[in-house]
Amino acid sequence: VVGAVVSITGVSSTVTSFGTTVRSDLVLQNENHMFLDISLWSDIARNLNGQELAVLGRSGPVMLAVCSLRVTGATKGGYSLTSTPGTRCVLNPVSEM
Repeated sequence: VVGAVVSITGVSSTVTSFGTTVRSDLVLQNENHMFLDISLWSDIARNLNGQELAVLGRSGPVMLAVCSLRVTGATKGGYSLTSTPGTRCVLNPVSEM
């Protein structure tokens, strides 16, 4: 579970096989200044366009099935978390009061 997305830095790369896009890598930044490198399978990536990505920061919880997720922080010394395939990533979780 990651905090609210505040910016989309864009598609960092795409992976193709026989001329077909099979995976797209997106880089997001959340409110805690963590960078999220998210690899999406092509059917999910095709359904997300720039306009839809831009509203993630203002929307409610979004769950994505990702083929990989790497979280890096902008803290002194840094840190990194890498997921296993088949991870479900929740963006903009509802905070409990």
